[in-house]
Order: sequence, then C-alpha cells, then structure tokens
Amino acid sequence: MSRKYERKTGRKTRWEAFKERIRSRRRELEQKLIVFCAHNAPPGLYWEREAKWVEAGVLGTAVLAILVFLVRCLTTVGNLYEYKWKLAENGAYQKVGYGLKDGAMMPAVSELLGGSRIGFALVGLLIVIFAVNHYRHYRQESMSIYLMKRLPNRWEYHRRNLTLPVMFMGAVLAAMVLTELICYGGYLALTPAGCLPAGQWEVFWMWMIGGGL
Repeated sequence: MSRKYERKTGRKTRWEAFKERIRSRRRELEQKLIVFCAHNAPPGLYWEREAKWVEAGVLGTAVLAILVFLVRCLTTVGNLYEYKWKLAENGAYQKVGYGLKDGAMMPAVSELLGGSRIGFALVGLLIVIFAVNHYRHYRQESMSIYLMKRLPNRWEYHRRNLTLPVMFMGAVLAAMVLTELICYGGYLALTPAGCLPAGQWEVFWMWMIGGGL
C-alpha cells in the first residue's frame, strides 16, 4: 500500500512539475512576444488594444464561418434525400422508406464556402486602418516624426509602423486557411457515400487561391 501510494505521489509530482515547466515556458514566450511587439510599435502606442481587436475579430469570424458552413452543408445533405413510395395493390401509393434521390450529388465545396471569407477581409481592412493610424501617431502631440526622420536607419520609421500590422495580417491568413480546412473536413465527413463529386480537393484549393470570398 505504501509503495503504491509512493508511486502515485511520484507520478503526481512529476506531472505537476511538467505542467509548471510548460507554464513557465509559456510565460517566457509571452514575455518575449510582448517585448518584441513593444520594440516594433510606435512609442507610446497602446498596441495591446489592437491585438485584442484582431484576436476577437478572427475568433468571431472563424466561429461564424464554420457555423454558417455547417448549416449550409446539413441543409444540402438533407435535400439529397427523399421519401420512397411504391404502388400498393389497391392502387394507392405507399411510403416505404427514406433514402437518397437517384443520382444525388453534393454541390462543389466552393459553392458552400461562398461568403465565408468576408469576415476575414473585414479584419484585414481593420489592420490596414491600424497601419495608417501608426503613421498618424508620429504626427500627434510631440510630432516625433521629425525625430524618426533624423535616425541613421531610415527604415526604422517604417519598421515600427508596419511590423505589427504585417504580423496581424499573417495571423489572419493562417486562421482563414485553418478555418477553411476545417470546413472542408466537415464537407467530406457529412457528404453521404457516393455523393461526393470528383476532384473536390483541387476545387477547394483553386477557390482558395482564386480569391473567392
């Protein structure tokens, strides 16, 4: 009993130590990210608020896009089915079941994804506004624009104005691709056997690269 208790306690201790290392590593990475962002933002700018706006926009857009896609997909799948009837001996039609229509086929995944990237485009527009605001920041109050123009590195001014917007835009694009891949996975999972059109993987990526909203 004592040995069993010791083993259990030892496992728990190791697990707690492992979780603490993970938390410590995460805090360290978060601190490095904060320092990096502060170093690459206009001095005095509250960049954390911009990050929160982008995070909320991306999360809300991704969740809404997935929900809308699932509703469309489930509705479309439901339309593939119909009640089956047969002619009874008394001359009346009798319902015999519920199954796929003859020749039932799902529409292309690109049709169901239509409009799913509008929210991401709006978040991208918000990021552009943030970038413009960064440049405006230097022309307010102390007019630090003149100090920035006297720096030896002429790219320092643009680096501080554009680094965070570029990072935000990259995060939005990554979230958009991940969201669409989740939707594509749902499309494959919900499509009944024998109703999947050929070449949908290529159709999906052509739609992604082609810029369809």
